[in-house]
Amino acid sequence: MRNELKHNLEYAEQIFPKVSYFVTKAADFLHKSYLKKNILEYKEDIFKKTSQDVTKRLEYKTFLNIERKLSKLTGKNMSYYHNTNFWFCAGEVQAFILSVPDPIIITDISKDELTEIITKIWKRGFLENYDMKYSIEKYGYHLINYYKRLLEINFKNYKPEIIDKYDFCFANSINENIEKIVDEIWENS
Repeated sequence: MRNELKHNLEYAEQIFPKVSYFVTKAADFLHKSYLKKNILEYKEDIFKKTSQDVTKRLEYKTFLNIERKLSKLTGKNMSYYHNTNFWFCAGEVQAFILSVPDPIIITDISKDELTEIITKIWKRGFLENYDMKYSIEKYGYHLINYYKRLLEINFKNYKPEIIDKYDFCFANSINENIEKIVDEIWENS
């Protein structure tokens, strides 16, 4: 698989400590504040014309400041992560997810490369080297999300359900399931 399709763990390793710091800061802040519900719902509540709670507005602005720093550091649109469940889970996993750069649009992905991507997702074996070159490789399972996002932005025919419907299909071999998934995504893309 060519490098443009792969996740960049080297870069992720470089920014991981800072991202981890800000993720921990955001999670701690959310635990202590009123932001127990979905951030989008909270935003709607505090900016209604009837709301006069200055404290909640300041808390929300503090959270947005942390979010801006994370966005600048990672290059990611943080509104994608506005579900507070993201912030209330183990902080290092979230820091890993945010540290890995987003996939890019590539117009000429071959069917063989698509097969390799599906194989990585299907077998959950997506780290090329198990030598733990990067300390963050212990979070490698979460690279499935990277590869699913890569499919989402590069194949108009991709839907998560395509992979899910074969997940427990034991009538076929793993390779047959992978082949069916590839064919279904490749078709009309």
